[in-house]
Amino acid sequence: MKKIFKISVLVTLMMGCALFSIAQPPKKGDDIVLSPADESSPAKAHIKIFWKNIKKMEEIPKGNSIVSYVKASQTALNNIKMKDKNYNTEPLEAELKKWQGQYEGQQTAKVEGREKTSNTMDGLSKLFSGNTIQYRGDKPEDIEKSNKEIVEYKNYLAQFLAMEKDSKVMDDPSKIKSITSRHFVDLDNKIKEYEESLKFFTQVNSLKGFIQEMTIHETYMDAARQVYPNNATFADGYKKMKEFTSKISKINLETFTKENKTRLLKEARMPVAVTSDPTIEQEFKIAFGKLGFAGEKIIKVNLTQHDWQVNRNEWTSVIENRTRTAALAVKKADGSCKIYIIRLGQEYLGGSSYGASETFRFSDYPILCDNVK
Repeated sequence: MKKIFKISVLVTLMMGCALFSIAQPPKKGDDIVLSPADESSPAKAHIKIFWKNIKKMEEIPKGNSIVSYVKASQTALNNIKMKDKNYNTEPLEAELKKWQGQYEGQQTAKVEGREKTSNTMDGLSKLFSGNTIQYRGDKPEDIEKSNKEIVEYKNYLAQFLAMEKDSKVMDDPSKIKSITSRHFVDLDNKIKEYEESLKFFTQVNSLKGFIQEMTIHETYMDAARQVYPNNATFADGYKKMKEFTSKISKINLETFTKENKTRLLKEARMPVAVTSDPTIEQEFKIAFGKLGFAGEKIIKVNLTQHDWQVNRNEWTSVIENRTRTAALAVKKADGSCKIYIIRLGQEYLGGSSYGASETFRFSDYPILCDNVK
């Protein structure tokens, strides 16, 4: 009886080992050691291929693609079923299903990774390309439209800050360099330029438009220091810009422009004449008369160029025209004076001939009559 029991136990243990062998055969070096039952199967070669690919997936570093091994395992499994229809493939199918699940997870992660990369790149481009908020002019409707763009921009910034981003894209030095060059480079001088430009605004609407331009610049800088909170250049630059714009926001625009106008009027001077030519001066007077400024009398003409400047085509070097500039002082009907900077032009007709003088461009500014010299 004891002998029968021992044999029964031995058989049971052997069967258990056989079942284990089917689920996962022992491995020896780079080869697979099959069970006697697998060795006698007509699908022996394909069984070995199946487990070799399983072994490869177990050994491959985590995160590396296993797609080729999954496909090879599936092909081997299909061949086993065709070669040995009585072979129990359930343990193999269960093993393969585990790896198929891992492969699907890799694919999902890959797709999500591509989306994350794309969204990060698109987000940085939208935030810092410089086209999202634009200066559109100094009319009230232009400034209102720009303010709406700023609100939309800040809403998008909040979404970008909250979303999961690709760290490789975020840490790309070229991205940070681009933001720096667009919005932070030579900032101290840029602020000085802003400050200097403010001195020449004599109209409230024009000044509002200029302040709006600075506000847009500040908005981009604010976004940069939030997107890159550890970047000292962005943090320090934004702080400087914010201090400057905060100071500007406290000025009274009406008073400021009036003071500018008074100061500029006192400082205004007429450009000095570099030569004198009554014939050319007369041409400027005739050209000014054609501009149609009724009630304005010319009191002085200063030629600011010694001679005509011949202008050639940038690409062909063919002569196109010649130009000359002068400053004209006029007295208006109300007794005040103004300076016109007029640029005359004559189209080239060929040879040594030019057409009649025409006003190509002009600008003007007020001046105290006592300063007309």
